[in-house]
Amino acid sequence: MKYEKVELDSLKETSLFLFTHRHPDHYYRKIMRGMKWKRKNKVFGCWNTNKLELLNSSIDDFKIEAIKTKHRFAIRHYSYVITWHGKRLFFSGDTETADTALSIKNIDWAFVPYCIMLDANKRQLKLDAVKVGIYHLYPTQTINNLNPDKLLILEKQGEVIHIPY
Repeated sequence: MKYEKVELDSLKETSLFLFTHRHPDHYYRKIMRGMKWKRKNKVFGCWNTNKLELLNSSIDDFKIEAIKTKHRFAIRHYSYVITWHGKRLFFSGDTETADTALSIKNIDWAFVPYCIMLDANKRQLKLDAVKVGIYHLYPTQTINNLNPDKLLILEKQGEVIHIPY
């Protein structure tokens, strides 16, 4: 992961970070160590999912569910469903198939890698999501967005998504 210093400096000290697994294209230990110790941010991932229960009780109108999922190249990998102010958000991570994403119902936003959308489309199945953010594109990969009202292609680092509640 590469981040502009100004982007990191703009993060609030109350920020929470949630990781599906520890691969360097998702999690960079040196940066997270600095965010955790210097700025007192909270960092969660496959190594401390048991501590997520503390978030459920410490944040109003908030619930997070960790779902153990498979990733061919990671020993531990989790997907997450976050319910916050009545909005349901699904974060797939790098799961191998669309099975978990397809099993979650009533999603306001699903964030999935492109391969998950390909798997669902190949099986002629649709995610039960109002909006879908697609990430994990290769640098030269392009997608024709046939449904821009539902799909958001996440190809720019630092892009901000507003989810009103």
